[in-house]
Amino acid sequence: MPDPYWAMEYAKKQVAPGWYGVIERLVADLAALGWDGDVRHVNSDRGALLFLIGRGSERIWKRVDQAIKESIRTCENCGARGWLGICSGCATARIERRVSRWPLPPR
Repeated sequence: MPDPYWAMEYAKKQVAPGWYGVIERLVADLAALGWDGDVRHVNSDRGALLFLIGRGSERIWKRVDQAIKESIRTCENCGARGWLGICSGCATARIERRVSRWPLPPR
């Protein structure tokens, strides 16, 4: 039987630090609901947490769904409130990094 602690450590290696809290709360709640710790895949998919498990009760699946919804409103980079996995501060920083690499037009 897989260990929920191992599942949490595995899951945290698959996403950026801003979602660590989402994963920690999810795994703790799933363990309390009797989850066997069987995690199949964890990833970020278009700004939402993808957390695939083997089996679970209806309550376990509802809790996974809640975590996915929470991740959509949480910045994957810093953990601040955001939308589709990014907050306005991290989005601005990302745009500024990209713009700074653009060549300047000739004068």
